[in-house]
Amino acid sequence: MEPLDISPEEKKTEEKVKQYLRSQGYLPPISEADILAFEKSNPHEPLPPEANDPMAVLARGCRKPVKLQPRVEDNEISAEFGRLAARHGDKLTPDILKQLDEDEARDGGESEE
Repeated sequence: MEPLDISPEEKKTEEKVKQYLRSQGYLPPISEADILAFEKSNPHEPLPPEANDPMAVLARGCRKPVKLQPRVEDNEISAEFGRLAARHGDKLTPDILKQLDEDEARDGGESEE
């Protein structure tokens, strides 16, 4: 099967989506810039000192999972990705923005349970 011919604009959009996914850690990085973008949006948090002793961890047993903090998105990346949701980089219409907000509110409510 031969690959589809896609327009230069579609290739550009595809590259932006791949770059975003690499910067968030969903695809493996292919450049140092990808690594730096990932490290910027995902700061390293060291393990607590009590995690250094494996026997103490085993003796302590299971703990209740810690609730993770939501990741803060870089506004520049988020805005760029939001523009990709519209066709050909146009602005999203008010009804689409309303639907996105409703979906986010609905999905956000499920994850907090």
